[in-house]
Amino acid sequence: MPRDYVVQEIPQPTAALEDVVLTPRLELGGQVSSEKLTGIISLGRPQYIPIRPREIKDEELRQFIEHEARTSRFVLIQIVASFHPTPQLIEKVVVGLSLSNVDGNSKPPPIAWSLWPTKMTSTSSSTGKIGFKADLRILSYEATQESQSSLDRPFLVAVGERESDPEWQFTGSKQRPLVGIYPMSAVIQAPISGRARAGLLLAATLRGRLGFVRYRADLAHDYSHLEF
Repeated sequence: MPRDYVVQEIPQPTAALEDVVLTPRLELGGQVSSEKLTGIISLGRPQYIPIRPREIKDEELRQFIEHEARTSRFVLIQIVASFHPTPQLIEKVVVGLSLSNVDGNSKPPPIAWSLWPTKMTSTSSSTGKIGFKADLRILSYEATQESQSSLDRPFLVAVGERESDPEWQFTGSKQRPLVGIYPMSAVIQAPISGRARAGLLLAATLRGRLGFVRYRADLAHDYSHLEF
């Protein structure tokens, strides 16, 4: 059974944050708006790091990666999002990845082997350090978080582990608005040969005086498309 603690620390991303342009989406039941918004959400340029056995210090983790290397390879993708104070309530934000093979071959598509954070109940953006367990799952440690009741509703939930369309779902409220900087990490398992692609998606729902409006982020190609 893999040890339930960190065996190798993961370096945290240091990418500069850039403003995201939010474009309204016309959907049934949503307030129609033609106004694009800026200054509400920023993103750091996504980064990816190949996970190679020779760079792993822990023997059990290295053996796990070497065993999987017969058919698979692993890549760490890191994303940083920042939510800024705004008169409008940021009701929901979804940051997602769409994983596929570049050449469209019949091999199984890449999947999210592990996601972090999986759940957060504190809006404190102090997340401490993260690292790998011996099975390449991501674990947080030395984290500084506000004291929370076990009954508190999480404001961040990650879904889609072992699938090709993982995402992090943020939920805001008047009592607990979305404000702060939040790093996200995903270990991607891809076929050993060929190129893989990760498409980055961001959607948001904002609530104002007249109701709620759904938006999608207009991301530059080098932000929204990673190949590895």
